[in-house]
Amino acid sequence: MTLKEYYLSYKGLLGLLAALVTCSPLLALIPVDVVKYIFPPLGIVDLIARVISVLAAIAATFAVYFWKPRKVTRAISILIGGFFFSAIIYTVAFLISVRSIEIPSERTSVMVSVGYYRSGFALNNFANFSDEQMLTSRGPNEEEIRRCWTLSSIIAARMVLWLTCTISLVSLAAAFGLGIIASKDRSQPDA
Repeated sequence: MTLKEYYLSYKGLLGLLAALVTCSPLLALIPVDVVKYIFPPLGIVDLIARVISVLAAIAATFAVYFWKPRKVTRAISILIGGFFFSAIIYTVAFLISVRSIEIPSERTSVMVSVGYYRSGFALNNFANFSDEQMLTSRGPNEEEIRRCWTLSSIIAARMVLWLTCTISLVSLAAAFGLGIIASKDRSQPDA
């Protein structure tokens, strides 16, 4: 199978699923409630991180073409296992560091990621406040997030969110790519 034939094989169901997974960080930009959970809010680097994640998933589909595992079904199983493992970590990280803040005046809500540790400012001024109460009071913008949480904890939280989300996407896209190769290999007669 040539590289061109491989990518033309993406016209089927597996290819559609792989394309959907690969583009999902960009789909999350659509203002629909369900898709906002696909990719985490990452502050000022959000768009850059989305593009890098999409490019990583595309690169995974490309790398799969050149990868020749001896046991394709085992490789697919490992990739799917990697997807589930990273998706679980992503879900936990999302629960720990992503907050949804209601904006009543606009009848909407905004999701933001925060750090693991509050800053001295937040500890002194908002000791008895929940994260949501603090963000509602101060505003859910990047400047206030950096004022209320330590920079290192914000970076750590966002790195865990981004890496686990991207690893999930890459694993799943690669598994679908291997599935396409395996299904093409089975449909072609032995030479």
